[in-house]
Amino acid sequence: MVFLAFVELVIILLLCIIGITQVVIPLWNNKPIFPAFRGPGKVEHELGEVQEELDALKIEEEVVMKKKTAGELRRRLHQKDEIDKINND
Repeated sequence: MVFLAFVELVIILLLCIIGITQVVIPLWNNKPIFPAFRGPGKVEHELGEVQEELDALKIEEEVVMKKKTAGELRRRLHQKDEIDKINND
């Protein structure tokens, strides 16, 4: 009987610990309950954020390259106009 009472006490303590760490503390910190079951979702969410940031950086790089190309074309056209102006004078 003493062993059975000890096992009951251990089970009650484990349930209290689980209840505190998985329900009470997350609710206290205004977070979703049962965080132990949400581990992989957080990593996938973080991966999605990193992928979005990477896509944004690629787009920014493409914009910079196109602006650089446009600037070079403008400079060439300006030089060509100046040469044509000199030749016409």
